Amino acid sequence: MRVVLFPAALALAAPAAAQDGVYDATIRGATDDQVTIGLNRIHAHRLRQSVRRRDAARGVTAAQASACASKGRFRARHGADDPKVRRLYDLCRRAGL
Repeated sequence: MRVVLFPAALALAAPAAAQDGVYDATIRGATDDQVTIGLNRIHAHRLRQSVRRRDAARGVTAAQASACASKGRFRARHGADDPKVRRLYDLCRRAGL
């Protein structure tokens, strides 16, 4: 009789113990994921702000000024509809040139 009861007791106790562990890990995992997502959003926002500040403080370089000065020649050679010409004009406008 003891031989039969011991395996039956183990069989009944194992699923109950396993459920508690899975449940706890799932709740902790969901909470940790939410915290991680929040921290990642904060980090990304701060990174974008620092990049904007750095770009604003950098000013216009000599290469940018030279490229923007020759944008008319580039447009005449490649045409106004060329994507590179449009990109050059957009970058020069952003730089204030």
